[in-house]
Amino acid sequence: MHRSGISVGRALRDSFERAAVDRKGLIKLKIQDEEVVEAASRLMTENIESDFNQMADLVESNEPCYFAFRLDRRSNTPEWALVSFVPDGSEVRSKMLYASSRSAVKEQLGASYFVHDLFCSTQDELDYRLFLQSREQEMATKPLTEREMLLKQEARLEKDVSVRSVAIGGVTVDITSSVSAEMDRFAAGEVNWIELCVDVTSGSEDLRVVRSTTVDSAVIQEHVNASEARYYIVRLSHRRPGDNVLLTADVFVFFCPDAATVKTKMIYSTFKAAVLKAAAASHITFAKTLEARSVGEVSEPAIVDELYPNVGVKSAISQSFAKPSRPGKGKAKIEKAEF
Repeated sequence: MHRSGISVGRALRDSFERAAVDRKGLIKLKIQDEEVVEAASRLMTENIESDFNQMADLVESNEPCYFAFRLDRRSNTPEWALVSFVPDGSEVRSKMLYASSRSAVKEQLGASYFVHDLFCSTQDELDYRLFLQSREQEMATKPLTEREMLLKQEARLEKDVSVRSVAIGGVTVDITSSVSAEMDRFAAGEVNWIELCVDVTSGSEDLRVVRSTTVDSAVIQEHVNASEARYYIVRLSHRRPGDNVLLTADVFVFFCPDAATVKTKMIYSTFKAAVLKAAAASHITFAKTLEARSVGEVSEPAIVDELYPNVGVKSAISQSFAKPSRPGKGKAKIEKAEF
């Protein structure tokens, strides 16, 4: 499953480690400049319900955040709950960022400290009585391991994928009619190159066509935008290593340069499944699905190596162990001895 690459700041880690000594019972966490930081905190009191309900006063309208809430009151090895507050009115990118960073927050602060998760989208849900109900329901079911929880979440993200509008973890990816039309043209052989992007300028993440054309397979790397994340759908004309037969293969390339922002990497990684579903609906079957970070990885030789990973090796081995030819030309002659 994709992780966002967000890290927990040193100041927050130090604060969390000292929480038991400082008697902090509630810490508000926010993602700021690609780092999780402490936004606010409250000391423990004798009234755990009142402590918990303070979260509702600390949230901001349509602004996601996390809360680390201490469940025990006296232990030297405290147990915490991680509360994810993601309002329905939040920006799509913020929703995705907080959803994909939750596990990293727990891991970097110490996964063993967190014994419960709570997901809320309204202030009314930040209520201690509702929290207790959630805990009781969780305990009534078979406990899941961390890996099982991640797999369950991943399955939830990938289900209910449709062609025109794809829902991924509560985020809708709109497949515009122009995208579907160009994929149909590709399937019909009218073009052999489609460049797609996720448009984030309009406030909603829409998949759009940047370019649809016919290119020379020998120089396809010249058509790659080296500085921007993109999806490329390519029909590669090539010759298989070892023979001269001209073949074609449909290849999907998810291109994301190292210089891309964390948000961009996360958005494109998340929407990849939607693009593949849309291509399948247009009856495009990919011989290979690739991920690339540099232009050189999208060249014809590089893709051919991916299509036939063992052919070159086998050819080299065959040649190195080939039986040496008999010296001279022609077939060996057997001369009849004269008596």
